[in-house]
Amino acid sequence: MRKLGLLATALVLTGCVGGTQNVAPVVDRSQAAGSPVVKPKPAAAGTVITAPVDTGVTVSAVEDQPIQQVAPASAGQSSGGTWVTAQAATRDHQVSPAVVALLDNARQQTRSGSYSAAASTLERAQRIAPREPEVYYEMARVRLKSGDWSQAEHLALKGVQLSAGSDAMLNKLWLLIADIRDDAGDQPGAQRARIKARRY
Repeated sequence: MRKLGLLATALVLTGCVGGTQNVAPVVDRSQAAGSPVVKPKPAAAGTVITAPVDTGVTVSAVEDQPIQQVAPASAGQSSGGTWVTAQAATRDHQVSPAVVALLDNARQQTRSGSYSAAASTLERAQRIAPREPEVYYEMARVRLKSGDWSQAEHLALKGVQLSAGSDAMLNKLWLLIADIRDDAGDQPGAQRARIKARRY
């Protein structure tokens, strides 16, 4: 009996001191029961994740403007017309101060009868501002004064082409074309030009 007791004690001690293969697993129960652990989902392919980044670039919205088509000014032009916004069609443009000075100088030269000097001055203005209709208006006036009706009308029509959206300039140019045609003896053409001028 005493031997059995010793044997049982030895087995218990061997189990305590022995290997770790029979050790019970440790379970972490620090989280409340019933509350599942939420793991973040990975982003799907093609998803863009944005973060605020200061690039220094400012983007502003385009104004909501109606679009209108400006018809070509003469039959010699392309039939497609030019598309502009309503705001651009009514906007007053700024003429370069150098061009304004040259235009004033050319007008004085024209009044004094120096047509070749005025033509040279206006050619300088044209080189500075090749798309300024006022330059073509003055060039056409100088050609009219010197009796070159064909070139005068050609220059005035070029001014019409560049005046899309400026009613005042178009009116002025078509009245000048009417005067050119009158001087050239083309009364029906002059009448047509006056009818066009009344549209603006």
